[in-house]
Amino acid sequence: MNRIEIKRLENKFQVTMNEIIKVKKRNQLISTIQACLVGLYLSLLFGLVGFIGWVLPYFIYKTQFEKRAQHNQDS
Repeated sequence: MNRIEIKRLENKFQVTMNEIIKVKKRNQLISTIQACLVGLYLSLLFGLVGFIGWVLPYFIYKTQFEKRAQHNQDS
C-alpha cells in the first residue's frame, strides 16, 4: 500500500519538475529573444548613423569643391 503511494508521489513530483523545467526554458528563451531584438535594433540604429557619417562627408566635399571651383573661375 505504501509503495503504491510512494510511486504516485514520485510520478507527481516528476511531472511537477518537468513543468518547472519547461517554465524555466521558456523564460530563458523569451529573455534571449528580447535581448537579441534590442541588440539588433541598436545595431541597425547605430549602423545607420555610422553609414550617414561615412556618406555625408562625401557630399559636403563635393559641394564645397564645386563652390571653390566656381569662386576661382569668377575671380
